[in-house]
Amino acid sequence: MLNQAEDLAIKVLAKTLDMTKLTSEKIEMSTLSRVDGKTKIKILSNAEVDKLIAKYEKIQAEEEAAKKEKLAQQQQQQQK
Repeated sequence: MLNQAEDLAIKVLAKTLDMTKLTSEKIEMSTLSRVDGKTKIKILSNAEVDKLIAKYEKIQAEEEAAKKEKLAQQQQQQQK
């Protein structure tokens, strides 16, 4: 569940921030969790943030490729 929240946070940051590319130098992320009735705060390292950004960029590239392929198929069907 926490991993999904981190992925969603990166997606929202990528869509809302006015920058061409997300980098760990430009954003900072942390998590709050309850462990044994106590709140724990964890600030993600640059490497962890970079890993999340890379995962997001890979998913975006795959989605974009799928959109282009679908569009090409539609154009081919229209030409027939």
